[in-house]
Amino acid sequence: MAKLNIDTFKGINTFTSDALIKPSEAVDVRNIQIEDGELKRGKGISKKFVGKLPSKTETLMVYYNTVTPTILAVAGGKLYKMGDIPVEIASGFTNNKFDYVNFQIASKPVLIFNNGVDPIKVYDGSTVRDLKNDGYESAVSSTNKAPKGKYLELHYGRLWTTKDSMVFFSTSNGDGFDPDDWTMPIDPDGIETNQHGGFIDIPTHDGGKIKGLHNIFDDIVVFKDRNIFKILGTYPGEYEMKRLFSTNGAISDKSICVNENAAYFLENDGIYIYNGSSVEKISFAIDYLFKNLNPSYIENACGVIHNNTYYLAVPYGDSLANNLIIEYNFVTKDFTIKDGITVESFLKLDNELLFSDVSGYVFKYDIGDSYDGSLINSYWENGFVDMGIKDAVKRTDRLYFIGSGDGDIKISVTTENQTKFKIITLVEQEKVYRPKISNKGRIIKLRFENINGSDFTIKKPELNVEVDYD
Repeated sequence: MAKLNIDTFKGINTFTSDALIKPSEAVDVRNIQIEDGELKRGKGISKKFVGKLPSKTETLMVYYNTVTPTILAVAGGKLYKMGDIPVEIASGFTNNKFDYVNFQIASKPVLIFNNGVDPIKVYDGSTVRDLKNDGYESAVSSTNKAPKGKYLELHYGRLWTTKDSMVFFSTSNGDGFDPDDWTMPIDPDGIETNQHGGFIDIPTHDGGKIKGLHNIFDDIVVFKDRNIFKILGTYPGEYEMKRLFSTNGAISDKSICVNENAAYFLENDGIYIYNGSSVEKISFAIDYLFKNLNPSYIENACGVIHNNTYYLAVPYGDSLANNLIIEYNFVTKDFTIKDGITVESFLKLDNELLFSDVSGYVFKYDIGDSYDGSLINSYWENGFVDMGIKDAVKRTDRLYFIGSGDGDIKISVTTENQTKFKIITLVEQEKVYRPKISNKGRIIKLRFENINGSDFTIKKPELNVEVDYD
């Protein structure tokens, strides 16, 4: 008698053949949790606010004033202050995809945001105006406007943005940093150069477009779809542009997420990590997914880092929405997948992870027992294994596991010949289950799935197997 054990459940690994992966590694998962090595149904979502917007919410932002953070949302060309009754605070936008930063102008907290088409905007908690070009104290006019950049970033007090192949930065004048001032020095070699704004022309010989702009490890990093450039220095007189070698570029600014150790981003063939000096692909285990993303919508992919996990929402198949969420735990190095929900924009606020979707609602992620009333369908399936005994036929017998839950689960044992399964009803109190699942073959795999959205926890399954040698 031999035993097929899964001591701890792991994420997806399709990089190598079934013969080489471990029984604890999956070839397919949906809507599960494995943080503790136990297999559990994934958590749900719930509404953050009762109120909804009239169309899909494409951007979530947060404005930090001196009292409480304010969640802002963009939908249908309008900007709203979110709550149980959303309040419209601006309209007339021609693009609903915004980048943003929180800053201070004249000691007042503001939110600065842009979409690459309309003038860069400033929200001070009550009104919205255009960002100026000639300084905060200058008069408003139709020509006194900052560059219509697509992305925004802060770097040593200066505001940075991109337009076409140019990267622009605001001033650091005698009165302090002024994001309303993008004026150029009269004498480029004069002493005032480091107090003025300016621009850096990013090479276009590769034909690529700028796809993102981020402050990473105190450097401005410009992501193109074929290259990545790093701008070194803290003021214009010492700015130096460096092209990172041996790297691919990014295809979605919203996919670029930074923690204290690395930056993660989406490229055409997978997920990459940038450590400050080089770029490395980390998603070999789930390469099959990236062959099936919708290329016409992939620029709208979005990500966030929360609780040691990189969440990346992508459009799978022919979807025109981000209908698949890849979760990468960079502590355990596990990849898992969620479906059944769509994500237009992520927002991390304190200890909550929020997102918007096509419905117009704002949701809390990873909370509750359903997808806003819809069942959570979960499964985990490993690859075929021969248990290290190639020259034998295996006859499966009883499966032992520790389990608990609130309904039925289906456990399948598959060989190269057929699939046999058992339906088991779990109870809330943890106990040992021992269903008999008889099957016969040279290679075996297991699948655990819930029925009708039932909750479950499974620990340390152990399948008894009789071995008949050739």
